[in-house]
Amino acid sequence: MFPIYLLAILYVSPDGSGQYPTIQSAVDAALDGDEVHLSGLGGAYEGAGNWEVDLQGKAIKIKPAGDKGFPQFFCYDAPHTIFHIDQGEGRTTVLEGLYFGTILTAQGTIKIQGSSPTIRNCFFYGSETGPAIYCKDGDPYIVNCTLSENDSPYILIDDGVTCVGLWDCALDERDEIGTLNGGCYRIIHNGMEEPPGRPLAEKSASWGRILSAYR
Repeated sequence: MFPIYLLAILYVSPDGSGQYPTIQSAVDAALDGDEVHLSGLGGAYEGAGNWEVDLQGKAIKIKPAGDKGFPQFFCYDAPHTIFHIDQGEGRTTVLEGLYFGTILTAQGTIKIQGSSPTIRNCFFYGSETGPAIYCKDGDPYIVNCTLSENDSPYILIDDGVTCVGLWDCALDERDEIGTLNGGCYRIIHNGMEEPPGRPLAEKSASWGRILSAYR
């Protein structure tokens, strides 16, 4: 007989009243394939356990709980990275449907290093002193996200090994993407819900505006 694996859904609420008191405690308990569902009701996710969340290399999905709320993250008073994705996570590590606003950290709202997660249907607004997403030595997919009103590059790509895929993302007219040390990105607009396994095009760039779009 083949073993039967039951995948779990772990619930978190911003006021700590969920099945798990914080996002980090839910991630700690999660196994590969599990989903962490965040309630969008009752305020924003703040404080220890909801900032500086370490995904620990796990192939899990973090997404809204479906209670008609929109999970929100803010850091008004102190610089904090929200999610650290830096232990070899791959495509099946997913952040989906989350709102990030007024982040002050120079390290990025989401810090990706040596990993290739999927960030999908998220909204980034008003990152004041650093990028919304920092990427180094990885190949993440950023799919159907909106990035708006940042005072620094929305996405900072550091390292020539990195080639970030941006799929059907909405970016406003500010300087949007920065690369350091030979990093590259590819901009794809093709209406696909999921990107194919192979990049359609890529373009090296320096600090500044998006240079081209590819199909």
